[in-house]
Amino acid sequence: MSADGTALPSFVDFVLATKAHKITPTTDILNDAARRTYLLAMMLKGRGNDEIVQTGSKIIDQIQLTKMNNAGFYRPNQNLQPRGVDTLTQVGCPWRFHQGNYAWTNEQVNLNMAAGGNAVDVYTRLKTSWEQAAYLDIWDSMENQLYLTPDPNDMELDSGLGAQSIQCFITDDGFAPTQYQALGVLTVMGVNPATQAQWRNQVETYTLADPTGTLYKSFDRMWVKLHWKKIKGLNQQVGSPATNDAKICILTNLEGITLYTNMNRDANDRLRKANDAGYGSDASFNGVEMEYIENLDSVYTAGQPKFDWVNLEYLFPVYHGDRYMTEEGPIRGSVNQPFSWAVYKNTYYNLFCRSRRRQGRIRGV
Repeated sequence: MSADGTALPSFVDFVLATKAHKITPTTDILNDAARRTYLLAMMLKGRGNDEIVQTGSKIIDQIQLTKMNNAGFYRPNQNLQPRGVDTLTQVGCPWRFHQGNYAWTNEQVNLNMAAGGNAVDVYTRLKTSWEQAAYLDIWDSMENQLYLTPDPNDMELDSGLGAQSIQCFITDDGFAPTQYQALGVLTVMGVNPATQAQWRNQVETYTLADPTGTLYKSFDRMWVKLHWKKIKGLNQQVGSPATNDAKICILTNLEGITLYTNMNRDANDRLRKANDAGYGSDASFNGVEMEYIENLDSVYTAGQPKFDWVNLEYLFPVYHGDRYMTEEGPIRGSVNQPFSWAVYKNTYYNLFCRSRRRQGRIRGV
């Protein structure tokens, strides 16, 4: 029923009357996804509006990749030569446009009504089920994009279609992905890691023929490489925040997590979480969780598992403040489909990396 007590004449009117309204801040809506067990949920959890919701024609950030080198000792009365040095480097990526949708025909609604039941109850059930399916489809699509093989034409260039993936930022050698280099693209988010050493992820290797003797050592080295310690009283001034271990996780495929947990058993589980009787997804190293990512089973070469150490403090999706799950419709079909309707959920976003140096990969050789 509508507000004045008259019956809603059609399902279209019902969808319009119950159109989604965002009555909570965008942060709350985004963080609601953190209740799901997706990596996107871990990326979004605990983040403020100022980080993950932006506007403008492009997503950009300014970071320090070079040192000034002006400081030093001097003698009394020595002529000093102050220099103005621009140490900032701009990194950026374009917005990518993502949609999800659901559609129906008048016949679907009419047949459900014919089965009996109150009109509003039928409408509510249909709308809820279709919207839930659409939202699940949207988040699954964004989650799957995180693990796709890098494609410079699709991901790096402004004219591309898809959002960037984790594989764009974490590579075997720290440089641009090999797929980029093969097509002459040497940049990652507009910066060339070949000329900017601080714009490279950390790399370690282990011996495929002897993982038991080499993998733990590689984990130890990566642990050290990815940890910045607190500079007491100076962290804010020098822009060197201490590493938040809770934001780091290790991503691997089924072979990788099986290899690691079997090694832990053979070593009396000395690296496994204390008081935890589980294995598999409960594996960890020095408290850093290891996550099995099913999508990586088709990304990594069989028999050569990799371990990607992602610091989600610096790697996360950014959404456009004016286009986050905005709802368009119901839209009626064309003259050839007069009994069809559709609703779209429109989102502008991309995956953004503020620091490649704080990401790492361990691969077998």
